[in-house]
Amino acid sequence: MARQTVDVHAIVELLSPSNPNPLSPDALDALTADLSLADLQAVVELLGLGDLARLSAPLIPRVMAAAQARVASTPAADDDEIDNLIRHLDLTSLEFSLPDPSISQRAPAPAPVPRAQRAAAAAAARSPPTTPSRSTAARVSSVYSVSSPTRSGSTNGWLEAGAATQGVPGASVRTVIRSPKPSKPSPAAYAVYFGHQVGVFQAWSQVQPLIKNFRGAFQCGYPSVEAAERAIVYARSKGWTADSTDLAPPLPIPSSYAPNPLNANSEWFVVSRGLHPGIYSSGLECHLNVVCLKGSLYESFTSLEAAEHAFSAAFIAGELRTLSLFGPVSSTS
Repeated sequence: MARQTVDVHAIVELLSPSNPNPLSPDALDALTADLSLADLQAVVELLGLGDLARLSAPLIPRVMAAAQARVASTPAADDDEIDNLIRHLDLTSLEFSLPDPSISQRAPAPAPVPRAQRAAAAAAARSPPTTPSRSTAARVSSVYSVSSPTRSGSTNGWLEAGAATQGVPGASVRTVIRSPKPSKPSPAAYAVYFGHQVGVFQAWSQVQPLIKNFRGAFQCGYPSVEAAERAIVYARSKGWTADSTDLAPPLPIPSSYAPNPLNANSEWFVVSRGLHPGIYSSGLECHLNVVCLKGSLYESFTSLEAAEHAFSAAFIAGELRTLSLFGPVSSTS
């Protein structure tokens, strides 16, 4: 799998108590799972003991290894602070809890470890420990830095970032960390649902001219010609195909978890702003709820668990919007 593009300073910003929108420990673990030892050393150097104590248990062994390597490699004025960090992480690596409000109530720290012993430990820790597996809901696709009249800071996921910035005057958003999508095999066939010609095609070169300059065009790849044909037959039976833009807008498609021939892969889609906000098991059903709608917002996920988590968060935050071709109809909070 391709490695994440990491902005170490952005991770430090997320961990800082001054961050008005801190991420959950699980989300932080997911973001830092693929950090190299050098990246972790940079995090150690930029953060003090108090901030690093906010990390949850799965990341502590990796940070501890980085701290040991940091002290063993180059003497620096902050070695005492790093020593304290190593001792603190050593005590909490088996059973971690957030630090008590009163530092004075803590048990005395053990004696400092000699530099030679630290160097040996660092050499043994050149390969960071494997991070324990996390639930799919904790895996994040991207982290965004947003700035708008309503909020500023870092946010996990496009639904929240888009809700704070899309269509908001003066708002801006940038990607801080982008995780690559899981690799997929090349499709054996394509179903064109909205295009100059509806049907099943086996080459992308056949599909391109059919969707070019077609407003609201939509196609999807499938692992076999038979799967694509079943999907087209199903979509046609529902009235979910068109080869002309001079048609009435689609009716809202209610959210449904029921499997159907449209499901090309394991992706799930959350529509937070569209004709019918909800969770959808295919790209076409999602498309029908957002196509040609100004201000629509959706995001794809690799599991139903992650999609449900994101939809619940949008509902609790009051970010669900029912749209029409003429603008917002209602909101849900």
